Amino acid sequence: MNYGVFEACGRAKGEQETDQAFMERIIKSSFALAGDTQKRINDKMDASVEKCSYENKMLTLKFRVKDWMLNPAGTLHGGLLTTACDMTMGMLGRFYKESASCVTVQLNMAFLRSIDRGSEFTVEAHVEKLGRTLLFLSARVMDPVTGKPAGEAAAVFM
Repeated sequence: MNYGVFEACGRAKGEQETDQAFMERIIKSSFALAGDTQKRINDKMDASVEKCSYENKMLTLKFRVKDWMLNPAGTLHGGLLTTACDMTMGMLGRFYKESASCVTVQLNMAFLRSIDRGSEFTVEAHVEKLGRTLLFLSARVMDPVTGKPAGEAAAVFM
């Protein structure tokens, strides 16, 4: 991941660029690898941008469950589901904070359904409140088969 792109958010928007196009460009460019970072967890998660909305302060990332992500029961490990939520909310927070630094202060996770090996799942994050120092975000993990929530998260970032 290249989180440095978020540092330029405040001054990188083109004159003719819409807010939505600007958000899409910044979020997608953060997926460019910066140096030898393939060993970091966010890169190993291998997410892709599904959609984003500047107006609704929303970002959805898509993930595929790989063998290294499995728990002993053969389903997605809960810690990696939490990582996917933290990653998605963190990227959205970085965009609105206009900073490469967006630290998780608190994260609460509810596990609702298991996700199987090889499945794709999405994490949809929303900004609930932007304060001067703290950002409050939520996320919902959607089960790829039933379309029902597989997890929900709420977090505070600084």
